[in-house]
Amino acid sequence: MRCIAYVTAGGPSEDKEIVEVTPLTPLPVQVDGFTQVLSQGREVVAVSAEWLEGNELPGYFELDLEDDMVGVLTRLELTPTSLLRGKGANALLVGDPGVEVTSMDTRSPGFPLPESWRDRLLQRKPELAAVEASGHRRLLIWIGPTSYEQWYDGCRRRDAQRSEEIKEGKARAARLEQDQLITAGTNFVNPYTFVPLPASVYKTAPNGHAQAIAGGLTGYIDAAFHLQTPMMLANDFQPEADGGSERQQAVRVPGSAVRGAVRSLYEVMTESCLSVIDPDYRPVHRATIQVDPEACLAVVTRMAPDGSPTHVRTTSEVIWIPAKLLHSHFASPAGLRSGQRIRFDETKASVRPFGKVAGRDVTRNELEEAGADSITLADGELASGDWVVHVADAGTKGLHPVGRIFVAAGKLDATDIPLAVGAWDDYRERCRGSQDVQQGQLASGAPAWSDSAWSGVPVEHVHTPKGGRKQRNIIGTRRKSDGALGEGDSVWVTPAADGATGLKVSASWRVWGKMPVHDRLPDKSLLPCTNPDALCPACALFGFIEQRRVTRQRPGKTEQNAYASHVRFPAFFETDGPVGIREIHPPPLRSPRPSAGSFYLAHPQAQPPLWESGKARLGQPTSHWGADDTPVRKIAGRKFYWHGQEPWDSDPTPRQRRRDHYPAPGDPKNKDAKRWLMDAGNTLTGRIHFENITRDQFAFLLMALDPRRLRDLDTNDTATEELQTHLGGGKPLGFGSATVTLMHVAVEDAAGRYRETADAVDSEELMELKAPVPPDAPWLPGLVKALTSEAVPANRIWYPTMGNFNSRSEDQQEAFDESYAFYAAFSGANKRKGASGANRSAPRPVSRMRTLPRIDAPSQFMTNEYPQEN
Repeated sequence: MRCIAYVTAGGPSEDKEIVEVTPLTPLPVQVDGFTQVLSQGREVVAVSAEWLEGNELPGYFELDLEDDMVGVLTRLELTPTSLLRGKGANALLVGDPGVEVTSMDTRSPGFPLPESWRDRLLQRKPELAAVEASGHRRLLIWIGPTSYEQWYDGCRRRDAQRSEEIKEGKARAARLEQDQLITAGTNFVNPYTFVPLPASVYKTAPNGHAQAIAGGLTGYIDAAFHLQTPMMLANDFQPEADGGSERQQAVRVPGSAVRGAVRSLYEVMTESCLSVIDPDYRPVHRATIQVDPEACLAVVTRMAPDGSPTHVRTTSEVIWIPAKLLHSHFASPAGLRSGQRIRFDETKASVRPFGKVAGRDVTRNELEEAGADSITLADGELASGDWVVHVADAGTKGLHPVGRIFVAAGKLDATDIPLAVGAWDDYRERCRGSQDVQQGQLASGAPAWSDSAWSGVPVEHVHTPKGGRKQRNIIGTRRKSDGALGEGDSVWVTPAADGATGLKVSASWRVWGKMPVHDRLPDKSLLPCTNPDALCPACALFGFIEQRRVTRQRPGKTEQNAYASHVRFPAFFETDGPVGIREIHPPPLRSPRPSAGSFYLAHPQAQPPLWESGKARLGQPTSHWGADDTPVRKIAGRKFYWHGQEPWDSDPTPRQRRRDHYPAPGDPKNKDAKRWLMDAGNTLTGRIHFENITRDQFAFLLMALDPRRLRDLDTNDTATEELQTHLGGGKPLGFGSATVTLMHVAVEDAAGRYRETADAVDSEELMELKAPVPPDAPWLPGLVKALTSEAVPANRIWYPTMGNFNSRSEDQQEAFDESYAFYAAFSGANKRKGASGANRSAPRPVSRMRTLPRIDAPSQFMTNEYPQEN
């Protein structure tokens, strides 16, 4: 090996006949124009002094070194001045003559050095002595009392110290910003966030169950889940005996509930498919205020044996009547029911056209108060010329006084028309998101309008006049929008050549969003797995089940397409003995609303602090699926709820406690069942069995069970507190946060049970396995943040609100909980609220759509304030 060496007199034994030859090894530094960079090596070779006869020592030599034997030596001649400057030098940089050191590209083995280190090296330029060497070459000698290695270590120490200072500075700044946002009072943190999806999912053949794979693992893991907040138990949980609302008893939680939580984490960590989505889901949105000139009122006249309507009788004319003009015909306003028939004395009727609302053409004919005497109720069979009254929900008309609340009345035609093919199915699907539908279960049928069991809902109008108190008035009774209609019910329809279509319960009701889920994924590979021979990592471990329709020869029949799991969770996870449980009446547990495109769709162009996106257009919400969709907005990611829960005795009421304005037990409007909680501080344990899995699958399973293992992978140091998982119900309210301890693992070679001599498996070694996660995995920092116990302040986790936390009191809770007000204000379709003072009459611009902060944003706060006017 030809190299340059530093040769000194004397050797380890200080034998003057022996000299030390210390080869110079390549430095992790490159200088522009220099072809070789050298640093004094650690290997010392002792040779006979006769090799150096006639050469002055110490000095730098070129030599051939092979098997610790020194070959030809050539001294590098240095000038006395250079020797003087080079005293103590311990590194050489060798390059071409005439090169000026103006810049450096520093490199360290395996990774680049920071630019700041290059700058430090350039600052040493006066100490890089240029000398002449044989062969018309030029040398640069590293001058100074420290070696390059010492300088390198010093840089590392300085950088580490500076990094801690910067980190602490950022933490202080973040705390200050958070304190300022909390002080403002108009900022909140939405209860959920989204972890980004992978660009694609790699699917491959699973291990199979027919035979043990080479190196496969079989065994079990004993896991303990330690509750950090109370856990909401299942709907069907029943205490063992009668007693009060607080008691002690042993608790058993279904293993399937724990399995679901673990699998959801495993899917993220392994970049697997979205196993629980409905690829064909397409949301239904509330339509903007407008009058469809093709739509008309109709009455259901004929029913099929299965309870579905087949024919309707349409109307030829529609008049809007103030509800108060009809109330005098009934014992109470609730007696005015949707579907009621009336007659007009048209010689007495006084009708006027009404203009525009919110910039939309909504011209309609309204009956004036002077025409009240023209109304009489109609009895008997449907007759041409009778009018049918339709009562719809008044929830969006709170700005109008009760005297300006109208109901529609349509003049009946003489003949019936059939429903168009698909019209009924379309209506039922649009009903699915109605507040009258519980857990997505549509009604299978409905009694006729004339039946005493007719399904109606009182319509309450709430209005607060300026400077006055909130007023509540009953307008009438509407038909439940639960997916069923009965004979005599009124409904809006659009007549078409093939029959009536476009069934609606109000003139402006619900419209379909554009593009279903499967068209809004980054790649089709994220769709749920259906091929047992090509599975994503999660389905290859946990299995999958798909119910699919069979051939036309067996209509209505389904068959299972499935792959069995390699992981088996116990029937129950249990407490060791009696623990504290209590019954509560929780606030409403809201079902997910994927139709909220401002939150459930990704908006990469939105930037802090307001996180606004889209182009605002009056009356056209950009939050709808399909609005402003160039390019197509993708699904935001996998949904996770933030950890954090305020103390139960917080003032005002924390979000997990029921507020006074919610309907009390026994109230017909109360749809929230009481639930049992298991107290925080308790532990659930269970044994998870696995069979015939790989080491990588085992490592990911450990990490999905105990997400605290993510800390070792998080190079951004996102986690500031414990990493926790969610168990049980009530996640939006902060229930079920838990940490995990893996108490015991027993593992054997999967094939060992079938052999006399099994390969030994070290369980303790396996517990130290690291999951093969790339350091730049796009999901890693987001998931760590989502699972961190104090990633966001617990006292600001709340569904979107237009209220102010600092002025919130018990008598303001109802308005504070009206999340729809936030979505309405920031859907990208409404004008801002009017200004106060001198600018009250000034025109207000339309507010842009406001979106969720991306999970990688330092602050997850959202504000309900409008931006400052220019």
